[in-house]
Amino acid sequence: MFKPTRVSRLNIQVPEEYISQVTSILAKMHLLHLIRIKETPLKKFEYEEKNQEMLLKYQGLMQTLKEIISGLNIEEKVPPVDIEIIPERQLFELRENINSIQKKAYPVIEKLKENEEKLEEKTKLIAKLNLLLPSEIDFNRLFSLYFLHWTIGLLPTDNIEKLELSLEDTFHSIIQVSQVEDRTLVFAFCLKEDEAVLERALKSAFLEKLDIPESLKGRVQDNLNQAIEEKGKLETEKNELLKYQSELRQTYEEKVLFMKEKIIMAEIILKARSFFGKIEKTYFISGWIPKKLFEELKKRILEVTKGKAIVELVEPELEKEVRSGILKVPILFNNPYLIRPFERLTTFYGVPRYKEIEPTPFLALSFLLMFGFMFGDVGHGVVLFIIGYYVFRRLYKYMDYGIILMECGVSSAFFGLLYGSVFGYSNIVPTLWFEPMKNISTFIKIALIFGIGVISLGLILNIINAIRLKRYEELLSHGGLIGAMFYWILAAIAIRYVASGKLTILPWLVFAIIVLILLMTLKKPLINLIFRKKRRKIVSRGLGVTLFESFIEVIDGIISYVANTVSFIRIAAFALTHAGLFIAVFSLAETMSRFRGGGFVYWLIIVLGNIVIIGLEGLVVSIQALRLEYYEFFSKFFKGGGEPFKPLEVKL
Repeated sequence: MFKPTRVSRLNIQVPEEYISQVTSILAKMHLLHLIRIKETPLKKFEYEEKNQEMLLKYQGLMQTLKEIISGLNIEEKVPPVDIEIIPERQLFELRENINSIQKKAYPVIEKLKENEEKLEEKTKLIAKLNLLLPSEIDFNRLFSLYFLHWTIGLLPTDNIEKLELSLEDTFHSIIQVSQVEDRTLVFAFCLKEDEAVLERALKSAFLEKLDIPESLKGRVQDNLNQAIEEKGKLETEKNELLKYQSELRQTYEEKVLFMKEKIIMAEIILKARSFFGKIEKTYFISGWIPKKLFEELKKRILEVTKGKAIVELVEPELEKEVRSGILKVPILFNNPYLIRPFERLTTFYGVPRYKEIEPTPFLALSFLLMFGFMFGDVGHGVVLFIIGYYVFRRLYKYMDYGIILMECGVSSAFFGLLYGSVFGYSNIVPTLWFEPMKNISTFIKIALIFGIGVISLGLILNIINAIRLKRYEELLSHGGLIGAMFYWILAAIAIRYVASGKLTILPWLVFAIIVLILLMTLKKPLINLIFRKKRRKIVSRGLGVTLFESFIEVIDGIISYVANTVSFIRIAAFALTHAGLFIAVFSLAETMSRFRGGGFVYWLIIVLGNIVIIGLEGLVVSIQALRLEYYEFFSKFFKGGGEPFKPLEVKL
């Protein structure tokens, strides 16, 4: 926690005969971040062998296998696969096995598909014929009307009168057959030459056409009986096909899933080779790995290569490419289970650089505190926890957000106890701290003090980052040590004024403020002097201009400090909004309760009001908390620009 997992550079030299076995081991450990050899000084050893053709063949086999899995309705569970995959050797065997299964499965799959299409057609036809049944129409006579144009369809009942009016100058006939909810089944007839007029009018009246196949002959009832009979035969055929499909599934399910995992592993190995280097019959593999896993990995590689591989570990600080910025050390987050979901929120802003403080724990704590401050209610906290638990248990893809929701629920319930609020009621549990609406000025003061604490933490982390990254010149800037001292003096004066109501500034504080402003203004000359950097072209631009620019930067920094601190008043504002919405809901409920059936309406409004508050304000509060995190906290110390750790792994 507070810093990523320590990773080191792994370099491997392995004979060609063992490359697939070694790659398979690296994939199974799924904690190696590969470095592309051609992007390093070893690019002269870039691997020229083409794997693309073989990769395309494996992707083709995977597509065929997916069609078999879907066609046989095989449940995609993951079987244990603990073998070394050599793509070149496995390709022929996999192709033969898949083709063999395909020959037996495809006829059933195609017949089932054809059967489903026919069943769907018959089902739709039966539905249409049932609609037409009251008309007792004869399709032979209908299709023999050469001089008339006709259309059948469902028309909104309210539009029939308007349709008749729009066609009053046209010879036509609208016959109503049956009623279907708010629509009427109609037959529309007109002369052939008036076809376009009728169709425009029907379209304007929102007619939903009923397409009648020309293959239908005779009366509706006869066609309906025939369609029902044919559907029964198709269902019998489908049951037989499903039985055969089940037999094929039981026979090949395990083998198909096993082959699928082998193909996945082969694809990963082939894709990984694009990162490798090669000279003659020796491969070069380079990447980043958690230092604690090195010994285990080295042991397994030496075992599979019979001691013929060279495996070495190099610390990032000793890498010339790292020091020069050619290579970035990837960041592998290392947070406890309850904090880990907040890594998503961190990466939305950026990825920490190597040696930079990992901000996720600070974000998690401050976010939950701010959320609780603004959304404090026991009932709402419990609801959020239940929703989060459901997401956590049922929606695996969004499990992280489920955990965040549960933690926000706990924070909301905790502050709800402090405020004495349960679904807006203040008389169910005792108030342990204060009620926001009755202590507005106190709440604003607390929000400002909290803001000062968050900004101060950001400044402290920025100082630590400057020292860890050896950027000591940043200590003299308005965001470094000098700026932090200046901010803390102003914050102390402000807190004293808020507490006592008196603005007393001691002479030594005035002197300290002037000195700190001068140090920040003279930052550039001091940096050149203290750190012996090459003289910048200050003289050519004019010393006065340079100092004036520095002074403007200082003033801008001071204004931003004040603005950032005042911005935390929104914590109090949204907490008061939360309480204010309750007042509005209860006022509306009280008003409506005076009418007939008021008891039921009262509780309906209370329930709906709470649902709206949870959904709408919960979202707004989350956005505001994130805004404070990103703009007021992260901006003080978090530069980002790091590279996320992307392991070579078997994606099961």
